[in-house]
Amino acid sequence: MCLVVLCQWFDGPLMVGGKAVMFVTELALYFHAGLLLLLTKGKLHFPKWIIRILLPLIIYFALHFVYSAVFLDVGNAILTTRRLVYYPFISIVIGYSTVVTIADTSIVHRVLRYMLYLSVALLLLNVGVRFHMFQEFGFISRATGVTLSALLFGFLLKLVKRQVIQKRDFWIGITAFLLIFITSSRGVYLAFFITTSLLVWQYRRHMGVVRITKLLAGGLVGLSIIGAIALSSTLVIETLGRFSTDTSNVLSGNMGSHGAEFNTLGARYYLYEAVFNLGMESPVFGKGSGYKVDEWHIGGTYNIDRSKTAHNHYLDIWYRLGAVGLLLFFLFYRNLLVELKKKQESVYYMMIVALIYSSFDVMLSSTISAIIPIFMLVGVSMYDYRLTIANK
Repeated sequence: MCLVVLCQWFDGPLMVGGKAVMFVTELALYFHAGLLLLLTKGKLHFPKWIIRILLPLIIYFALHFVYSAVFLDVGNAILTTRRLVYYPFISIVIGYSTVVTIADTSIVHRVLRYMLYLSVALLLLNVGVRFHMFQEFGFISRATGVTLSALLFGFLLKLVKRQVIQKRDFWIGITAFLLIFITSSRGVYLAFFITTSLLVWQYRRHMGVVRITKLLAGGLVGLSIIGAIALSSTLVIETLGRFSTDTSNVLSGNMGSHGAEFNTLGARYYLYEAVFNLGMESPVFGKGSGYKVDEWHIGGTYNIDRSKTAHNHYLDIWYRLGAVGLLLFFLFYRNLLVELKKKQESVYYMMIVALIYSSFDVMLSSTISAIIPIFMLVGVSMYDYRLTIANK
């Protein structure tokens, strides 16, 4: 899994004859799967709950595939099916099969720690030589920040449940928080804030007013320290200044404060409006999994066509697959969260961050280097460790 995370930094298509055949992260997944099949003599394991939702999804996508083969672009239908169904489910199965084979109760936390150590090493290298900068002051990818949020939620859960906290837990939580900050993503910040608020709300009775106040105070102190350090960088100051100006302009009704630049709240508003209007042309069954949009019109004072994705996972599903497809994915994510809540709570909150963040980005729609590690971690977390303990 660490190899898969490493590929987030170096991901790209593998070209054969001028055509992209697969991504580097996908190749790492297959390498992992090949080793697993050798160890298990070709045996894979499936979480029981996954079959119930996978079957109707396969049937629905098969119908869309037939329609796309006749009336639309069959190649784009295959691509859509791979992104939305194949990669998540195969990653869950491989992650789950791995943990069933190992049957190690500490594997989730060890995998996350190794991912953290690797990310810190790559971060320091990136700060030194800037071999792969992400957006603004993003020294690590947003997918890495979202994945590592599971470590921070693990630390927060120990706090709210009044469990023993070791020094390593504290430093891992602080480091994960720092890495989330330097993703330089408003969407990640917002998703993390909402999910943390949800965690506090769900445990409000267990914590009490005094403990909630202490937790909030500690969070503000930690944020202030990281902010003070970060604000020594001109790049961070300029980026946060643009974030602030963009937000205040939109709140005041100015939707085009940065001209033709796409990465603004105003441009996102007009993009979502264009996607929504297209979806309304076929709201129940969608335009088809093979439907392709080369450019979206960004209205208002922007008045420009941009070759961008929908930048919203749910609008992307809706305009392609309609309300029926959106309902099927809602059931998939609901079942997934119910299982995670019972078996690995820190990953449960991480998945909520990913789902919220996908309201503003393409992460779960088309970013293969995010889809594979996130759903592999979900698969690893699905194993019921109580069975292992009982068997012992």
